[in-house]
Amino acid sequence: MAVLDFIYLALATASIALTITKAVIFEPMRDWIGDRSDFFGELFSCPYCMSHWISFGFIAYYQPRLVSSQYLIADLFTSAFALITVSSLFAALVFRLFGGSEEE
Repeated sequence: MAVLDFIYLALATASIALTITKAVIFEPMRDWIGDRSDFFGELFSCPYCMSHWISFGFIAYYQPRLVSSQYLIADLFTSAFALITVSSLFAALVFRLFGGSEEE
């Protein structure tokens, strides 16, 4: 997988995570989930937490390998956490640029 493709996945992960966890349109869903489960309530309100699950989905589907060894699972595990890190950096940048508030 090309590095540029990996950057696109990180941008998509950050965008999806921020949209689900911070957009007003998803607030009723977040409230409904939060009322029923503390764990899932936190998941659906934390962009960093949500980015893990989105990244795992992208890794399962696209199977990017940033490193190449004889162990596919190890390569995908490494790629997943690299994707989480890069997407979290993008999400923090977007969140800061567009005036998001941490008190939400």
